[in-house]
Order: sequence, then C-alpha cells, then structure tokens
Amino acid sequence: MESDSFQDILRRIEKERAWIARSIFDLEDTDLLPRSGWATLHHDWDLYAKGYKDAADVLVSYVVDNDWDQYLLIFPILFLYRQYLELRLKELLFASSRLLRHPLPDNWQTHDLLQLWRDVRPKLDQIWPPSDDDSDLDSLESRLQEIERVDPRGELGRYPVDRAGRSTAPEVKSVHLEKLRKVVQGMSHFLEGASTGIYESLRARDEMLAEMQADLQGEW
Repeated sequence: MESDSFQDILRRIEKERAWIARSIFDLEDTDLLPRSGWATLHHDWDLYAKGYKDAADVLVSYVVDNDWDQYLLIFPILFLYRQYLELRLKELLFASSRLLRHPLPDNWQTHDLLQLWRDVRPKLDQIWPPSDDDSDLDSLESRLQEIERVDPRGELGRYPVDRAGRSTAPEVKSVHLEKLRKVVQGMSHFLEGASTGIYESLRARDEMLAEMQADLQGEW
C-alpha cells in the first residue's frame, strides 16, 4: 500500500480542520452515526465506571495487538483504570450505605482509593459476615495500596507535574499493560459482584416494602 502524497495529507488536514466550525452537541447533524446519549444515564454510577474500564481495556488491546504507542497511551490507560476503581468504590459506598441505612461519610468525595476501600470494607463485612478466608479482600486491599503508593493523588495519568511543580513520575519505571488489565479485571469481578449483590438486596427490600404498603392500603 502506497503512502499518501504530501498533497493528499494537506487535503485530509484541511478536511479535518473544517470540523472546527461544527458544534459538538448539535443534534441536527443527522448524517453522523452512531450517537451516544446520556439524558437518562447520567445518574448511573455503574455505567460511568464500566465506561472507563472498557475504554482502558480497548487501549490495552490496541497496544498489545500492535506493539505500538505504549509510551504514549500508558497515561490515559492508568487514568482510566484508576477512575474506574474510584467510581466503583464510590458506587459501593453509596449502595451499601443505603442498604444499611448509614449516612455517607463526610469524606466520600475523596480521590484516595485506599480511604474509600476502608470506608466500604466494613459495610461489606456487615452485609456479608467475614469468612475464615478473606484472602480476596486482603489481596484487593493490597492492590489498592500499591496503586496509592505509585500514584497517591491520581495525577500520574493526567499531568506530568503536580500543583507544586513536582514531577508525578513514580519510582516504578515501567508497567506491564496486559498484566495491569488482568489485575484490574480480577478486582472488577469482586467489586461488581458485590455491587450486584447489594442492588439485588435493595430491590428485594423495596419490593417487600411496596407489597406491605399495598396490603395496608387494601385494609383501609
């Protein structure tokens, strides 16, 4: 396959630059598909979390399949996986607090993954009493500790320096992207399983309360 000529490249650039004049959110562009809407989805923490993880998985697959751009894409990949974990932990914090009728902790807006986990874990232990083997919980906590040690403020995947002008580069000089994907996938199985279990309990409780309310109204 022949490479594009210089004139072909210029024409493509001019065509792409023309898009600057078009509104990003103009729904009148009926020729552009597919579309993505969020009007009914913006409150769904689960969809937000899955979106970040799926995007990271796609980028890792691209790097692995093409053996290319790993030094460029490592930053968005790290950010996307970290953002997934933060959103999933916050979703678990909200859902477990609702199920247990606990108030949200004052620091729920933190970006500290380990702090979020330490708020979530006692609630999970209350919903599902700990067994003799808590190795999965301990391993998950160890991985969160590892992430916080390398990227304590969640800035590594977003900026080359922090607010004080210090480099965000960690002491760890490289990361195996496919291993990262597999570790996060393993973490997601546990976190998403817990999320599903909590929402099933909430659904069952809501249905029971609705039936009780209907019965009481029928008696009157």
